[in-house]
This record gives sequence, structure tokens and C-alpha cells, in this order.
Amino acid sequence: MPILGARGAASAKAFGLTSGAKTVPTDYLVIAGGGGGGGQGQNGGGAGGFRTSYPGGTKLDLIYAQTYDITIGSGGNGKGPGYTGVNPNAGGDSTIAFGGETTLASSGGGVGWSGTAPTPPNATLPIGVGGSGGGAHRGNRGGYSPAEGNPGGSGDPSQFSPNTNYVSPGGPFGSGGGGHTNAGTGSANTGGGAGGAGSTANITGSPFTASAGGGSGGWPQAGAGGSGGGGQGGGGPTTNATGNPGNTKGSGGGGGGGGPQSQYQTGGSGVGGRVVLRVPSDYTIAATPPSNTTSTDPGGDKIAIFDVTGTVTIS
Repeated sequence: MPILGARGAASAKAFGLTSGAKTVPTDYLVIAGGGGGGGQGQNGGGAGGFRTSYPGGTKLDLIYAQTYDITIGSGGNGKGPGYTGVNPNAGGDSTIAFGGETTLASSGGGVGWSGTAPTPPNATLPIGVGGSGGGAHRGNRGGYSPAEGNPGGSGDPSQFSPNTNYVSPGGPFGSGGGGHTNAGTGSANTGGGAGGAGSTANITGSPFTASAGGGSGGWPQAGAGGSGGGGQGGGGPTTNATGNPGNTKGSGGGGGGGGPQSQYQTGGSGVGGRVVLRVPSDYTIAATPPSNTTSTDPGGDKIAIFDVTGTVTIS
């Protein structure tokens, strides 16, 4: 069984391999949690990172009859109401780990925060670089090839430096969060930036689309969530609507809040991630807790789907 090179591509150390250990060639899909949307006309949250080997990619070599820990990244909360409301969070990372060491990870989606009216006033805030960028922020935090996600919309370049980890107060506005297939759209003062589209996962035998970016808040109109479950942005300055959450498990980032600056409407929350493992028909796969499911596809391959944190054993 070949041993892969760099840790990001799954090294022997990352897999916990020892000399002579029996291993199982395992296909994977690892989706991280989506980022939370900003408030009051701000950016959509970025989609959680999307990494898969199926079909045709390099499989993981997981150790036979050993238990691996599966962590499902949570969705980030959206911007809270009012000037002093809670700031939005990035999505959580999803991981496969053995013996306390990460085997493979996807990065949580970036925050859809524009930098406007931070708490305390005049403070700078982390931009939340993630699997995909929230608003104008960068994607592919893990530096993987192929990339786990894309940046958000362009935003206002006068307010954002790609060489720092902070965004200045005052912008950018109106940018959709990035998705796995493409970047978000929108730029300063245009409003209504759409989230980037997600990608279709085929590993379960029932294809679904995941990791879409959230739409921006409305100035003058809301941005659509990306295809594949990103949150719709809140309404424009007339409706003052809150941003919508991502709408399907493993789907993407939350939408930005709508409304004029005086309203500070809330942003939508991102959704949690998902991990799927698939092994050949001559193995069995066991998952805990029971809310994580196992099945057999028509060709005999065994599949485990994790929507909550748990463990997996292949034997």
C-alpha cells in the first residue's frame, strides 16, 4: 500500500500508520461548517471547505479495526442585533483524526463581516479567512490543491488589504461569500452580491450539492445565496430584514443582514458540516453515535454519513 507524501496530502504520520499495519483504501468527503453572515447590509458568510476523493481521487489509507475520531464543524453564528450585538463567527473545521492527530481536515467558512461598526467602536476585526471567504475575504485557508473553496466578492479595495488579517472599519459592503465552485459576487455600493455556488457530491450514491456562499445584505437589494444551500441575504433599506441561514446540512454560509446603517439587522448563521466515508464491499463500517448512519450502495460499497461528531471503525 503506497504511503503518501506531505501531511496535507495525507502522510504516514497523519494516518497514524505503523510498519506492517493493515490499511483500508477509503474514499472521503469532508465538509466544514459555513461562516456567519454580517449585519446591516453586510457580506454573506463563506462556505465551509469542501474536500473529496470521490470519484477518482487519492483515497485515505485508514488502519484496519482502529477507531478514528470524526469532528463535524459547526456553523458560525450571524451578526447579532444592534451596534453592540455579538460579532459573527467563522464556521468550525471538520476533521478525521487518529490518536489525537489530524488525518485530514477542511476549514470552516469565513466570516461575512464588513468591518462596519465593530465592537468596541473603531476596533479592527479578524477577517476570518476560511475554506471559502466571507464577503471580500480570502478562501482556501488550508492551502490545499485542489482548493477547498474560493474568495468572497471583491468588496471595497480601499478598505481591505489582502496582505493582512484585518479589515478596516467602513467596508467592504455588499459582497457574497465564496462557494466551492466559484467566488462570490458584488462590490462596494452595488449591494446584492450573490454567494458563490457549491459543488455536487456523489460519494453517497444520492448526489447533493454543498458548500455554497451566503448572499450579501441588501443595499439596495438582497443578494441570493449560492446554488447549493447558501443563505439569502436580508432585504434592502425598506424591509430591514435579517439575513437567512444556510438551509441544508453541510450546505454553506449565512446571508448578510439587510437595512440601513441605523438598523443593524442581524446576519444569518452558517450551517454545520458533514463527513462521508466509503469503503469497498469486503469491509464493514461502524459509526457512532446512532444518529450517524451507515448504508450499502447497489455495488456493495459501505458508506458512513456523519452529521454530528462521533467515531468510525472499519473492519
